[in-house]
Amino acid sequence: YGFCSAQPCFAQGWNNIAPIMSGMLLSKKSVKFGRVEIVAKMAIGDWFWNALWMMPDHPVYGEWPASGEFDIIENAGNRHLHDTDGSSKGSDQMMSSIHYGVDQQKSNHVHEFGLYNIPNANLGDAFHTYWVDWTEDKIVIGIDDIPVFTSNTPSQGYYAHGNQTGPNVWANGTKAAPFDTPFHIIMNVHIGGVPFNGWWKNEPYGRPWTLGNHEQMMQFWENRKLWQPTWQGDTAALRIQSVKMEQY
Repeated sequence: YGFCSAQPCFAQGWNNIAPIMSGMLLSKKSVKFGRVEIVAKMAIGDWFWNALWMMPDHPVYGEWPASGEFDIIENAGNRHLHDTDGSSKGSDQMMSSIHYGVDQQKSNHVHEFGLYNIPNANLGDAFHTYWVDWTEDKIVIGIDDIPVFTSNTPSQGYYAHGNQTGPNVWANGTKAAPFDTPFHIIMNVHIGGVPFNGWWKNEPYGRPWTLGNHEQMMQFWENRKLWQPTWQGDTAALRIQSVKMEQY
């Protein structure tokens, strides 16, 4: 999609310039066992994917997902996005989760998660506090005073708990490995992509790109009359009021 690691920002080549470029913030500080609180409003608009998450400062145990990942919140900006059973997957729902696995084999990748739907509202209507409380014994992630996801550190370790196969890269870590190294915060919005590539149904129109088509970005842009009206002013931005990190 091009890059902005230098000024001016540039990209080149047919179909390499994304029609939309969003933003990402990374914290300079990190925490190992502690509490993180982010007060934010999610971006509202079709095909936004909001994410407040945490990654390790260094791949101590190997490349993703071997060194772990916290997802404080992932959230779609679509107001009318539903699963096949009619349940909402849109702007009123958040997912909180952890990822781990000793290597990148699909069979070893573990994604444990919890879901929460805010009643009669969406997560861009008001500021909410999204948090993770993380000790050697437990990981709890939530919104305001509501825990959404809890993972009690397994006494046998995540290798056995996650039914891993192959070398145990966490053998020399603590019982909480891979969740026992410093993690930093990432706050970003991206447009489209993998979260929307499944069976979720958007109304009143469907996904404005064709899976597997090498011109998906062009298709998205050419269909802007469908999604652009749902992007309204400041509500189409991930708004961060404050970030707090506390080391235990």
